[in-house]
Parts: sequence; structure tokens; C-alpha cells
Amino acid sequence: MSESSADLIILAGVSAVSAVLMHWRIRRYILASMVSAVVAAAVFQGLVSLQLGHIDPFAPIAFVLSLLVTTPLALLVGSLFLLRRRSSAASDASLR
Repeated sequence: MSESSADLIILAGVSAVSAVLMHWRIRRYILASMVSAVVAAAVFQGLVSLQLGHIDPFAPIAFVLSLLVTTPLALLVGSLFLLRRRSSAASDASLR
């Protein structure tokens, strides 16, 4: 496995964990998705800095590119939370 493949897998993992935590804590779909994407990209850039031993001079560009990966993942995870919340709300309403 190449280093870039491993980096993408780590970025996806960090993004998924961030998305689950943010959508679990924040009920507003768009807000939770945006916060999750930014947090995941920032954490990933922090991990990259730890690996390199210094802050990459192109870190701001890498941060923006990381957002291109983390945002769709956050939206996808959020849509699953949204579907789950709607189905549980519908089942609660049918019990009344």
C-alpha cells in the first residue's frame, strides 16, 4: 500500500469518526456536517504535522483539499443520521 493510499484511508477514518460524533451531538444537519468536515480536516493536518515533525508550508492548501474529502463523507454520515431520526420520529408518532 502506498503512502498516499494510507493517508486517504486515515483521512476517511478521521472524517467518519468526526461525522458520527458531530451528528450525534448536533441535531442540525448542515451545521453538524460543516463542523465535522472542518474538525476532521484540522485533525488530519495535525496528524500530518506530527508525522513530518514540522508544519508543512502547503498546509493551508492541503487543508482546503482535505475539506473536499471530508465534506461529502460528513454529508453522507449525516444523511444516515437524518434518516434514522425521521424513521424513529415516524414510529413514535404512530404509537400515539
